[in-house]
Amino acid sequence: MQFYKTTNVPNELFDFHLPYLNQAQLKVLLVVLRQTVGWIDPKTKQRKVKDWITISFFSKKAGLSRKSISYAIQDLVDKELIVVVTKYSNKELRTAKDRRGKKKLYYAYAPYFRFWLHKRSVKKLRDLFTFRP
Repeated sequence: MQFYKTTNVPNELFDFHLPYLNQAQLKVLLVVLRQTVGWIDPKTKQRKVKDWITISFFSKKAGLSRKSISYAIQDLVDKELIVVVTKYSNKELRTAKDRRGKKKLYYAYAPYFRFWLHKRSVKKLRDLFTFRP
């Protein structure tokens, strides 16, 4: 049976993390998964690694208050389930103080983002040290 218009949810979420997440954390994490691995980037034809998500979008999709969303985001960052970065820098913004005042915040599922970042770094190094006559 083939399912269309679905989002893959990593098994580790169900197998390891689900018992330790409250309702707000789970809703925020599911929105991040839907907006990242649930979409194919039209330019690269790959799943999105990160996406710009506003607090109001989280609120609309998850049905939570801004305060609940902020607490859930911080808890998920602390549990290393999501990362928050800016558009041009992949430096993780780990605290609310780091994120405050930034125009656009991009969210990603942490294991997928870190794998992508590592793979990208290895490719850059390989290109740097590959001799081209």
